[in-house]
Amino acid sequence: MSAAGAPTELRLAPESIEALAVRLAELIKDGHLLDEPEIIPAAEVSRRWGVQRRWVYEHADELGAIPLGDGPRPRLRFDVKVLIRRLGPPDCERRARTDLPRSRWINASRNSDSLSSRTRANVNAPRESVSGAAR
Repeated sequence: MSAAGAPTELRLAPESIEALAVRLAELIKDGHLLDEPEIIPAAEVSRRWGVQRRWVYEHADELGAIPLGDGPRPRLRFDVKVLIRRLGPPDCERRARTDLPRSRWINASRNSDSLSSRTRANVNAPRESVSGAAR
């Protein structure tokens, strides 16, 4: 409002409008204006990307770790967008897209009572004598 109470008009040069539009498009494309960053712990990074948790801690700096606290061993959190840029899509997303076949071991014995044949004792095998007194 001006001193007389009439609204003031702001005029922008076409170059300024174009620069604003380009910057706004960049922010939207990068997701900066649409949603909050998803921050996850190392265990979740391990689960989603199919790596060992120890590996996540060993590569924390490369993965853009965010320390919580300033002690000697602060808890670490990771931004999912940064992880995707550095590691690619999560392992679970890659599997879903490629439909990898399941392991044969998973489907090996649906009739098993508890343990797989590799870990179950062979109860039908003839007993071997350990000593002469064991007969």
